[in-house]
Amino acid sequence: MTPKDERVIYEAQKKFGNKWAEIAKLLPGRTESGCRNRWVRSQERVFAAAGLHVHGAAADRLAE
Repeated sequence: MTPKDERVIYEAQKKFGNKWAEIAKLLPGRTESGCRNRWVRSQERVFAAAGLHVHGAAADRLAE
């Protein structure tokens, strides 16, 4: 995934929330699952940098 793809996912998640099918439509060739997984992993890194150790769905819930 390119930095541009990551930016699209980040911005689209802010706009659509966790509607991964809508987000995947913005990135041809990317799946709903792939977009969600990438976003969750990026949130895990953000929380880890802040000293919070979360994994998977916990990152998804904390970011909302």
